[in-house]
Amino acid sequence: MPKPTFLNLAEEKKQRIMDAAINEFVTYTFRDASINRIIAEVGIAKGSFYQYFENKKDLYKYVLSVSATMKLEYLTLEMAESADKDFFKVMKGLYLVGVNFAKEHPNLSKIGKDIQSESDSKFKEEVLGESIDMSNIFIEELLKKGIREGDIDPNIDVKLIAHLITSFSISLNEYYLSKCEDEQDVMILIDTLLAFIRDGIGIKRSDT
Repeated sequence: MPKPTFLNLAEEKKQRIMDAAINEFVTYTFRDASINRIIAEVGIAKGSFYQYFENKKDLYKYVLSVSATMKLEYLTLEMAESADKDFFKVMKGLYLVGVNFAKEHPNLSKIGKDIQSESDSKFKEEVLGESIDMSNIFIEELLKKGIREGDIDPNIDVKLIAHLITSFSISLNEYYLSKCEDEQDVMILIDTLLAFIRDGIGIKRSDT
């Protein structure tokens, strides 16, 4: 995470560093990305960079964290507008928001997609840990609400299902970015995924 020196910079300079970092990580994998290219684009000395971040990994983790926070803001707004909907309608709205986020922020989404394809599981867990934790907690609260309201089977393992839904969400955005050509494709994809989730954890109304 960034050092206080970075956080105390003027917003315009912080944004220039972020933009350069995003451009670099979109163009190159983490291992091939270069601090030298980033600082050259921003126009700062290498010594200044190390006053802002410990190393390249520190910067990479910060970019992923900013992306996760931005997406959470989108999701929170959707939640505020969906308070009276059941779990599955809320999830449909959230998936649509996630797809819209990927469409509006393709560079951040590509960086997220690239790290998901990372073969080094230890590295992936390290850099994605905070983002995934945020998503899991968010989904856990939705599941608990769904259980209270009778939409979700109360016998499920909430933490496990939250983890699986987070994984589904990541895969959905990856698939959207590479396969879906229009809004109808997106809706079919979301409805198919939600039907799968409903069959697994939803209350079977004929049993109630």
